[in-house]
Amino acid sequence: DHAGQLGITIALESHGGLTGSADACLALMERVDHEHVRIAFDPANFLFYEGADPHERLDELVPFIAHTHYKDHLGGKNNPEFPLIGEGEVGYDRLLPRLMALGYDGPHTLERAPGRMDDEIALSMHRAHEYLIRMLN
Repeated sequence: DHAGQLGITIALESHGGLTGSADACLALMERVDHEHVRIAFDPANFLFYEGADPHERLDELVPFIAHTHYKDHLGGKNNPEFPLIGEGEVGYDRLLPRLMALGYDGPHTLERAPGRMDDEIALSMHRAHEYLIRMLN
């Protein structure tokens, strides 16, 4: 209640356990039942931590998403391979247009870009940004 009085929304990242899948996030939102507690949706974490499909129950999850946090993932549960957004298994080409069609209008954050050197990371971020803009338009 204090966060709400201050105009603050707490966004819990989908990061395994209590927020590891759409089912888990929805159960948590039902238990918490507070308009100032929401989800920071990281679809790649559904795959990485739980092997859960980030497309499942998206229509029910969208009203609880306060923030999005994008990276991609390859190789199944617990495989620490996070390629450039659009080059993994999340399926952002389907997920992003659907997210928008379902009414999500909050912030979009790119979490990571592959590379070890600054110039590699900068190029990856540029490519990721271009991809995100294409998918959102």
